[in-house]
Amino acid sequence: MPTALPRLLTSRSPLNTGDFDTGDFDIAELHAMKLDGETIAIDDAFTSVDEPHTLALRLSVLRSLMPARAIVERNSALWVYGALPRPPAVHSFCIPVGGNSRPVARPRLRVREVALCSDDVVEFGGVRVTSPVRTAIDLARLTEVYGAIEVETLARLLLVCTVPVDDCLERLDRSPGIPHRNRALARLNRTRYKQFG
Repeated sequence: MPTALPRLLTSRSPLNTGDFDTGDFDIAELHAMKLDGETIAIDDAFTSVDEPHTLALRLSVLRSLMPARAIVERNSALWVYGALPRPPAVHSFCIPVGGNSRPVARPRLRVREVALCSDDVVEFGGVRVTSPVRTAIDLARLTEVYGAIEVETLARLLLVCTVPVDDCLERLDRSPGIPHRNRALARLNRTRYKQFG
């Protein structure tokens, strides 16, 4: 009887950009399994073709990449929630202002200090992620180019996480000094009228 593979397979390759100290297979073996149709790549790891791509699986991938005490945010949070179909090329994490953590410099990670309220962060299995409301607000206020793709991504996040636009607007009302607030208000109101099918 064949042995079941772990949910997430990682590489022992020294070229791996994550913190996988002991991987499951050599990178060549993982790619051979992918070519054989047994696995598919999910960011820096691999998983069985039969494994559902759940929030928990995506968090498992990020857990091995993220710095200590960091919070998953922005495009990485959008991917975790299922609003983006693929992981971003560079993952975004934040640390609370004054959290006594140092930003980490790695090629595939962006870490910044941010001011957060207690309800801006949720936790799943020990991994902290910006809440769907905070993630929506950050997308609406921090994205320079905001076209049809961004509107659809925001609408998908709100739909998947069952968050009304009014919750985001209420959160913005509690933060009159937040940067790019007016931009976020206009974009969130634009998304209110987006018909997502």
